[in-house]
Amino acid sequence: MDIDEEDQEALVKCGTTKGPFTIRLVRKWSPLGYDRAVSLFQRGFYDHSHFFRTVHGFLVQFGISYTDEDDLLELADKTIRDDPQLDPPIPFEEGIVSYAGGGKDSRTSQLFIAYDAIDSFGQELWETPIGKVIQGMENVKKFYGDYGDMPPWGEGPEQWRIEEEGEEYMEENYPLMDKFKTCKVKVVYPGNRELLSVETKDSLTDFAIPKAVGLGTEENGNYIRTVVSTKGASGASGILKLSSDSMTLIGMIGITFVIVMICFFRRKEKEAGKKN
Repeated sequence: MDIDEEDQEALVKCGTTKGPFTIRLVRKWSPLGYDRAVSLFQRGFYDHSHFFRTVHGFLVQFGISYTDEDDLLELADKTIRDDPQLDPPIPFEEGIVSYAGGGKDSRTSQLFIAYDAIDSFGQELWETPIGKVIQGMENVKKFYGDYGDMPPWGEGPEQWRIEEEGEEYMEENYPLMDKFKTCKVKVVYPGNRELLSVETKDSLTDFAIPKAVGLGTEENGNYIRTVVSTKGASGASGILKLSSDSMTLIGMIGITFVIVMICFFRRKEKEAGKKN
């Protein structure tokens, strides 16, 4: 079956110190931004890093890693071109995920989740939505924010010090700030009537595929084609040509068979009793 990469989406399920949440990334919204974000999530770039800027009613920002992998840090530091806004643009509302930047073509690894529908969001070239939190937003809204915004607007962490001093700076000066545990990624092609899956770094057997929320996808959650890739390389194995409808049918057939067999053996018992 031919696969259109433009239709690719990714489900990113992350554990945090306040509980899990799931982001649905949509390639059609921002192809270059999507590709970078998926690659970083798959390679564990965000794992165990802090949500270093939490301003309730505004945004929560993250994307400064504590990894010691030089090639991963090099990838994260490379800027990517801005993706044009869709026409009409994706509206910013609670849960929308976008890059934080500082000028034209400045996107690297830092992302933010909108806490509210802020009119100023989406006005900058780099603020093209790449996805949305579809589960666990209530946990995202619990992130500790009493340190306030970053200087000079508040007493939150200074980004350059996180980059220079790492996790020790955060734990010593901002012990209450929340952080990631680990993230799992599934790349999906909604609408295709096959289910393909392979494991990434962690087992994905407990990864429930949520329905699209507010993303404009059709209500066809019975059929999802899933391809998981590691370090940007696509792959698939273990084709299961089973839909949820198929599983329901198999279950009904099994129950019917059991009932028929029970009736058969009871009849045999009655016949045996009459003969005796």
